[in-house]
Amino acid sequence: SAIPQIATTIVQEMMIGNQPMMVIFPPIGPLTPIDSFVIAKAIYKANGRLPVLIIGTLTGFNSDPIAMENFQLYFGSSIIKAIVNYSGPLIIVNLGCLIGGCFVIFSKQLSPFIRILALEGSHIQVIGGHIAAKVVFHSKILKKAEKI
Repeated sequence: SAIPQIATTIVQEMMIGNQPMMVIFPPIGPLTPIDSFVIAKAIYKANGRLPVLIIGTLTGFNSDPIAMENFQLYFGSSIIKAIVNYSGPLIIVNLGCLIGGCFVIFSKQLSPFIRILALEGSHIQVIGGHIAAKVVFHSKILKKAEKI
């Protein structure tokens, strides 16, 4: 049976520069299913109300057997759905690296309002991002993203 995992993502509505924002601090290391769920839920909650700011190092998704038993792909895709349905600015500040699946889900193909900023020395690492996007993004999601 699946072993529950503990969310280490921090989500907080806060004021930054006199602007209310939904701020998301993902965990250091790969996203677990529960962290993916928490991030998607925060983006849904901010929809139409607050800009979203994600600060951290996004090193992909946890793909160990426990994560797969706990629906990692399902909860990872819930972030994609949240971004497609989100209306407003979504800013990602990369503090170290943006790797693999995390780069694909935070794609401008999903929303033209996504902005990725990075500290000097940060990097993005993905192999075949456009091909991965076509595989990961269901045609229905791509059509909706094109309308935005």
